[in-house]
Amino acid sequence: MDAAAELTADEVRPDADALVVALFRTEAARLVQLARWFVDDRTAAEDLVQEAFLRLARNHHRIHDQDRAGRTCARS
Repeated sequence: MDAAAELTADEVRPDADALVVALFRTEAARLVQLARWFVDDRTAAEDLVQEAFLRLARNHHRIHDQDRAGRTCARS
């Protein structure tokens, strides 16, 4: 999980930081389990989940309807 070290402060808005951290803490373990259905390697699954959260943090400003986005993620 080295991608987190590459993330600079300019890439993430402060309000997104807290949201993404909270979401990561509550959902990451379940998402890693889900990712393991697609890749048969725990490390690769963890990397996929981390990359998804990094992209979320970087693109938080593009989410206009957060409730709808959450429902979409839950269904996908």
